Amino acid sequence: MSKFTKKEEAVLAAVAVALVVIPLGLAGGCGTTTRPGRITRKQRALIKATRLKLTVGVEKGVMVQGKKYEWTAYSDGLLAELRRTGLFRRVDRLEAFDSPPDLVARVEEAIPGSAAIPFATGITLGLFPTRVQERWGYPFSLRRPGDDKAGPRVNIRYVYTGHSTLGWLAVFLNALPNHTWHGLQDDPRFIDHFALEIVRNRKEIEALAGKPSPGGN
Repeated sequence: MSKFTKKEEAVLAAVAVALVVIPLGLAGGCGTTTRPGRITRKQRALIKATRLKLTVGVEKGVMVQGKKYEWTAYSDGLLAELRRTGLFRRVDRLEAFDSPPDLVARVEEAIPGSAAIPFATGITLGLFPTRVQERWGYPFSLRRPGDDKAGPRVNIRYVYTGHSTLGWLAVFLNALPNHTWHGLQDDPRFIDHFALEIVRNRKEIEALAGKPSPGGN
């Protein structure tokens, strides 16, 4: 027979749950994002078989409705994402090259993400979840060095739309394989889809650079 009353048992159970949930939340688990779906084995094999022997210099800033802004967060993000794909021989800031790279990459669109402010979640200390739709991606163009305003270019656009959840509910959602509390740009699935979009434009990219890879399809 229990030596605790039902009310005391309920309090102890709530404390036990809190002892598990709160550390997870403090570790970053109070936020979660839905992940992109898995690519197929055939698509993964295609990515692994593609290696573009090209150097890419990422131009600083971002284009917004045809106007250039010096917002380095976007270009730094594109730089990191291109490196994660492992598709190019070298990816670096444009100014880091001693001689012009094979191609110049520029962010052509600022993906704003979500502007939602989780008032209810904050007031209830995370008990009332906030769910918002967000977009992630770095739509960019590739062009030859010196072709700033005119000349051919390849436009590549992968933008993922998913949902983010804030609050203690996220702790449990993060246990599911299709959710993550890490930055989505670091997620292997996001990188796979981003790389796949580049691979789909392989012929155009190589034609632009004038350097087709041996045996490329």
